[in-house]
Amino acid sequence: MSNTHFPPVTEEEARNSLSRFIASHFHKSDRHYARFTIPVDEQRDDDRILSRFITEAARYRIALEEIAGHGCGNGATPQKGEPFRSCRDTHPDDRDEWCWSCIAADVLEKEL
Repeated sequence: MSNTHFPPVTEEEARNSLSRFIASHFHKSDRHYARFTIPVDEQRDDDRILSRFITEAARYRIALEEIAGHGCGNGATPQKGEPFRSCRDTHPDDRDEWCWSCIAADVLEKEL
């Protein structure tokens, strides 16, 4: 792969590439098949698009885990014997008041 920078792959692009792979695998004549070229075309070939999407998703996950691992930025240090309180505890209905760590932790816990 060259060192050329490409824009992030959108979810729609990745899903369209996946759809073409499935159509190719199952020989679906009503849909377009996966796109491959020699030499490789990083911006058009479906295998490269999906590879970039997976790499980007992995990087975002690592970043979210790193941010979430820092603990709540809004939480005051609890007094001895008191439980730690996160933004989720102090502002359960107002996510605009949440710190980045709590937002990242919440995103990581949600099912897609």
